[in-house]
Amino acid sequence: MKLKNTIIIICAAIFLNACIEPVNIEGINYKDFIAVEASVTSEVKKHTVKITRTSTLDAKETIKESGAIVSVEDDSQNIFRFIETSNGEYESENEFKAEVGKAYTLKITTKDGKAYASSAETITGIAAIDEITAAREFNSLDEEGVQIYVQSKSEDENAKYFRYEYEETYKIRAPYYSPNKAIPHPFTDEVILIVPDLESAEICYATQKSNKLVQTDVANLSSNEVDFGVRFIARDNYIIRHRYSILLKQNVQSFEAYRYFQTLNELSSIENVFNQNQPGFLSGNIRSVNDPKEKVIGFFEVNSVSTKRFFLNGIDFFTDIYADYPASCSFGAPPVKDMADNVVLAGILRAGTLVYYKDYAENLGLDLGCDNGAGEGCGPYVLVSKACGDCRVLGSEVKPDFWID
Repeated sequence: MKLKNTIIIICAAIFLNACIEPVNIEGINYKDFIAVEASVTSEVKKHTVKITRTSTLDAKETIKESGAIVSVEDDSQNIFRFIETSNGEYESENEFKAEVGKAYTLKITTKDGKAYASSAETITGIAAIDEITAAREFNSLDEEGVQIYVQSKSEDENAKYFRYEYEETYKIRAPYYSPNKAIPHPFTDEVILIVPDLESAEICYATQKSNKLVQTDVANLSSNEVDFGVRFIARDNYIIRHRYSILLKQNVQSFEAYRYFQTLNELSSIENVFNQNQPGFLSGNIRSVNDPKEKVIGFFEVNSVSTKRFFLNGIDFFTDIYADYPASCSFGAPPVKDMADNVVLAGILRAGTLVYYKDYAENLGLDLGCDNGAGEGCGPYVLVSKACGDCRVLGSEVKPDFWID
């Protein structure tokens, strides 16, 4: 989850629940804080650290912290160095994983020589995802859709706090795909050729990552058994129109990490962060080595992780499922030349915003905006916006290795 770089400036720490006086926005001075997003997990991989700086409310871009020296050190003095792969983003030079029983500390030195370090963090508990299920339900807004549940049970008494991330992949079917395409003749724009289209695709796959904080806990339950609705998808959401897959990642958090992200989420949902209910500055587990009074935003997590993939088809839940295609489909039948004898169609085809769908003679009542009732003014071919004739605009025609039809 991306850290919010909104400046939250008040006089009391967040966990003290202190009373706060109303804040006058005009009286707030901009403060330059470093913001860190970092974690290492039980997965063998190259882990990442993102470093930014807070910005003014009217700033259009995030300020990336480039040129830092970043490392993670365990309590056996093993050092895992990170290199900057893009502006403000750092990746471990080698793959490694967090191990149970070891403590890890994040260390950062910025290019201006300021040093920062996290508290030593360990894996709190271990819990594997047992099963993912789905059910047709209504949500709290009375919307009908599919609720995806995660089930997990652990014998580890320390596995009580959970944060979920997911990656969704879904099938896209271009509604006005044609195996042919229209191209200008190589020697004259007044002639249009219809030839096989060896590039456009009818079936594609798109992937998107979760961008919301999803958490639950079993701290008040008699057993460490999770049965949690992790994702609700409305029936009119295109991602379940054909076939859908979710790769769910379950992070077992410490109580401190759980509370930090929970509070961060609550602050992020406040429409105006400078209101009379403003709760305070959100402090994590990263501190300045040089200046103990300097405020630092961010939390360094060390989590055990379990992942599982799940597939579903919308038709299995709704026999009359319908969802709008995720792109607006517009049609046209521009003439080869206009009334002033200017070549029109060739230029449109070269621009690529409209692609061939079928011959005009095959028109099935589409509103083409050129037909005056007698077909005058329309060209020989019906064109459609590219995204509706070639799904590659919205995804990749390459089927993922994990995909099961």
